[in-house]
Amino acid sequence: MQKELHPASFSFMNTPTVTISKDQHIWKYEADMKPVVSVQPGTVIEIETWDCFTGQIQSQEDTLLSLDMNRVNSATGPIEVRGAEPRRHTAQPRYDSH
Repeated sequence: MQKELHPASFSFMNTPTVTISKDQHIWKYEADMKPVVSVQPGTVIEIETWDCFTGQIQSQEDTLLSLDMNRVNSATGPIEVRGAEPRRHTAQPRYDSH
């Protein structure tokens, strides 16, 4: 029986070793997309994300009417976890909002 790896159990990996910038965003996932990073199981990744409007709202004057709706709901990635199998849980998120 194969032992499952759980990132939270790696006490030596509390600090992110890989950072993915929010500038590495996409607007939709497609099957043939190349990952922005490929990591081993247990790797701690820091993922920067945009707000749902991709930074378009900067002041009270920025209303829905002034937004580019083609720039809504971006995602950061994709990320490849080497050896990951379809429909297997691969992440244990820890959120830190600055």
